[in-house]
Amino acid sequence: MLLLTILPTLAFGQSISFPPTPNEDAVNGLNDNCYLSATGHPTEKEKRDFISTLKPYVDSISKLSNLPPKTIMAMAILESGFGFTRTGYYANNIFGIKIFKTDSINTYVLKGQPDEHNGINIKIISKTPKGQLIFDETVRTDNRYRKFSSKQECIFYLTNTLLQNTRYKPASVNYKNNLNKGMSDLEASLIYAFEIANSGYNHLGGEYYRTKIERVIKQYEL
Repeated sequence: MLLLTILPTLAFGQSISFPPTPNEDAVNGLNDNCYLSATGHPTEKEKRDFISTLKPYVDSISKLSNLPPKTIMAMAILESGFGFTRTGYYANNIFGIKIFKTDSINTYVLKGQPDEHNGINIKIISKTPKGQLIFDETVRTDNRYRKFSSKQECIFYLTNTLLQNTRYKPASVNYKNNLNKGMSDLEASLIYAFEIANSGYNHLGGEYYRTKIERVIKQYEL
């Protein structure tokens, strides 16, 4: 088993800010801003550092778990803005892994996040002049994200726990079968992204997620 301590964790500066959400700035804040990367980040150097630091670990742990390394690395980049989204920066959660609990100490609350569950267990406190919503964050569960001690720990959890459950396991079986049939690694990796998205990993569906993953793989030569 790979040890999480064999690779260094990313170190960022202390001065960082994010585009405001409505609960932070009722005049300029936007609910969708909660998903954006920190202002001025990532720089090109930060992108290179993110890939060079995490890719060796992703390559090793993904192969041990029978998962496509290209897809896993692209997912980390896409879901976390190279580690500079709020969840990536403050919780080392580079895949947007939710926990759906309000009472866990191992949770990061993404305040101001748009309603993703059609009003279930969500109370709106007020609406801003721009029509943005300020929620009662004490009763929500749809914006609770699992906190990790490092980005490597997050990768380990994704590859060895989340993607091994019965919902996503068939996609990894198909990935290995496709490789054994002689399919290119890129195509097999993209089919994997399509299948896990259609199984619930991404609410926008398989075609959307496959296209996004393919673009990242090719742009950064993963």
